[in-house]
Formats: sequence, C-alpha cells, structure tokens
Amino acid sequence: MRTVFLIGTNHFYQQPGTRASEEFRTLVDATCQERNIKVIAEEMSLDALNKNSAQESICKQVGFPFPLTSNIYIVILRVKNRKSSG
Repeated sequence: MRTVFLIGTNHFYQQPGTRASEEFRTLVDATCQERNIKVIAEEMSLDALNKNSAQESICKQVGFPFPLTSNIYIVILRVKNRKSSG
C-alpha cells in the first residue's frame, strides 16, 4: 500500500526568500529524507510563481538533491456549486 503525506501551507511560504520559507524548506527536506519520499506534487502553478518573481518553489528546490521521481505542479480547479432556479 502506498502512503500519501499532505503538508498544507500558504503559497507565500512556498516561494524562496519569503518570511518563514526556510522553515518550510526544512520541514519538506526532513520529511523527504525521513519518509523516503519519491514524488512531490504541489498545488502551485508556474503562473503564481512568475507573479511573485520566483523561478521555482521550495518543493522544486528540495526535490533536486534527492532521487525523487519528479516534482509535479498541479492546479486544483475550484468549481462553485450553483443552485438552479427552477
């Protein structure tokens, strides 16, 4: 059975050079090493990074020194439920 670890934080902390980004880096780095993580998938887009003049996320940077299979940027689509008037 495969296990999934979920770490949630604001996009602000996922970008290098921001307040508390180094604490987030330490958490992700330690978790990858301790749990032998193979893939990091994050809800961060390249557009969001570019908007804040960042080239890559903390998770992307953490993934390079490890033999991770990949780092995947995912976009979560939010769909609003609408009541039909009728």
